[in-house]
Amino acid sequence: MCDINITWSYWVKGLGVMQITSHWEYPVVNKGQASLNHLLLQVEAPSVSTTPNRQPLVVILAIDKSWSMKGEKLEATLGAASQFINWLTRHDHLGIVAYASDVQQVQPLVPLTEKKSIINRLHTVQLGTATNLSGGWLQALKMAENANVENAIKRVILLTDGLATMGIQENEKLYEISKKYAQSNITTTTIGFGTDFNEESLSAIARFGNGNFYFADSPEKVSDIFFEEFGNIGSIYAQASELNVKLPYGVMVREILEDYPYDVINNELKIKLGDIRHDDIKNIVIAFEQKLENSSDVKINLEYYDVHDLESKQSESKISLEAGVESNNPDQEVQLQLLIAWAGKTMLESSRMAENDIDGAIEILKNMIHRLKENFSLNIQTLVPLCERLESMQKSLKNDAITTRKHLVASSVTLNKERSDLTIINESKFHNKIFEYNWSGDLDMYNSPQLKQLIQNKINEGYRYIILDLSGTPFIDSSAIGTLIQTSNWLTRRLGLLVVANLSNTLEKLFKQTRLDSYIPISESIIGARMVIDSRRAST
Repeated sequence: MCDINITWSYWVKGLGVMQITSHWEYPVVNKGQASLNHLLLQVEAPSVSTTPNRQPLVVILAIDKSWSMKGEKLEATLGAASQFINWLTRHDHLGIVAYASDVQQVQPLVPLTEKKSIINRLHTVQLGTATNLSGGWLQALKMAENANVENAIKRVILLTDGLATMGIQENEKLYEISKKYAQSNITTTTIGFGTDFNEESLSAIARFGNGNFYFADSPEKVSDIFFEEFGNIGSIYAQASELNVKLPYGVMVREILEDYPYDVINNELKIKLGDIRHDDIKNIVIAFEQKLENSSDVKINLEYYDVHDLESKQSESKISLEAGVESNNPDQEVQLQLLIAWAGKTMLESSRMAENDIDGAIEILKNMIHRLKENFSLNIQTLVPLCERLESMQKSLKNDAITTRKHLVASSVTLNKERSDLTIINESKFHNKIFEYNWSGDLDMYNSPQLKQLIQNKINEGYRYIILDLSGTPFIDSSAIGTLIQTSNWLTRRLGLLVVANLSNTLEKLFKQTRLDSYIPISESIIGARMVIDSRRAST
């Protein structure tokens, strides 16, 4: 056999569940000849937690209150943060820092047993002058560090609309802070608002901090970002994840095409993946230079901390690389993932170049577009939308280079997540049937996992359109809200939809107060819910 892919998982006290698959672009290479090859590693997390409750979250909001945030920007931010607070549960903890030239502790870290007073306090934030970004961020990080909450997932959300004008302003020092706290599993997500912030700096802080980077180009976008971020941190499965790839003699790392921190030590490649969510697939493409005299195995080990089972775990895999006569038929999945990764790197390079050379930035996008079109045969459904996105940004660079540069960086960051979604769609068989289910009784932290498991089973059967009839449900709690958000995200990633129907007046009021109705459609009847899904299917 020329391409052996074996995966098994274990940890100290039991059987593991994280899976690794691997594919060589060329599983057989010319013996004794130097050449370039690519290895695709896919790390897949389990979809559903069987524990009755997720780990508690410690979330610190660090909000820019400088003068440039006046008006709609600050109003939208405070409104979106209020929604975010309403989605958290009484087992979670929250702190709030607001910064301008000064750093204000708006809310000391507290458990969310009473949300109204916290939201009221949030809306007392007053505008300041300059931007002491490092001061506000460090205060938030220290609040998270001092949080005495057992087994908590700790996340700082840093929002700004401008450049740091006070405190630490050197990018390298900011990145070191991000790395330092990430090593203690205190992660940082960054949100850039408007056109005046440094997109490269904020995206790098998030990358080194094992968080996410978002670009809010309008006040309306802020609410969507908080919704997505809640879904991300509320479904974390593993932290401190690290891939170790043991390389045989004659194989050397040339490049990691994704933006993960990595080191090569004693012919072992160590890639820090950070947090991994439930229902996630990480695609990692590695470029190697090789010159093999004999066939060899590449051994792969994934170490991570399961935040639900509170166990350090490992998954292992190996794949053979044969020295012989190279085939002219490369693995098409590797080539597809390689092409998408190159598109992401091109977006970043175009953004950097556009600062001084817009024509050059347009040209490298043009070359990437041409390359995508030449390879449509790999997967036309995936590559055509990507090509159209690059074409749109290519046109926008001439008219509004500042905003387009930020979109390019944000798109390059989100492309990794989208690659995961594309992998799920490409590897799964879905149909357009609708699954309807009538939930009877309260929906709370004790039975939410039952609903998750039910829906996951239906997704495995190919369903991606689900109607949840809540006519027999008098009450749902914050845990159930988290379950509905996670379920909605599962289906959205599969180009599907969750619709809830027959809500009582109390539940409908809850959906509107927490603005869940902006993301999960509600209908007065099953027939109406079917019509909502029919409209979605017709548009996709």
